[in-house]
Amino acid sequence: MDIIMSNAIWLFLSLPAWYFPTILSPFAGSYLTAIPATGVVALAIGAILAALHRERAVLWGLLSAAMSQVLVTISGLMHGAVDKPDGPLLVFLAIQLVLVGVMVFKSRKSRLAAGLIGWFCLTYAVLAAFSAAMSFSNAWM
Repeated sequence: MDIIMSNAIWLFLSLPAWYFPTILSPFAGSYLTAIPATGVVALAIGAILAALHRERAVLWGLLSAAMSQVLVTISGLMHGAVDKPDGPLLVFLAIQLVLVGVMVFKSRKSRLAAGLIGWFCLTYAVLAAFSAAMSFSNAWM
């Protein structure tokens, strides 16, 4: 398998593997793990509330999470090819913010559920953008 494809697959699988275990030790890495941990809790509570209220607008959150996965996969394919990825990543985060806004706006039955899932989407997108920035520029912490 090609090394570029290996990077893309590794990043695709690593993003959820880095994000979701933060709930087990939320302060292990200071705020870098505490913020994603709040997103995991928000996702759990938001999913329960959305199921109880049969809120379909939260499905926009699936698009947001998929976009985050696509971003890290593309960054794996373009590993080290972009010196300053700030512009595209800011556009990505702006699109994520708009998607969350649409999700909350379209929510009729439970805006709390949509807001909680929106928080998960935003924290997941920020981690994806952070990981993609390191991959695009090949500058890992």
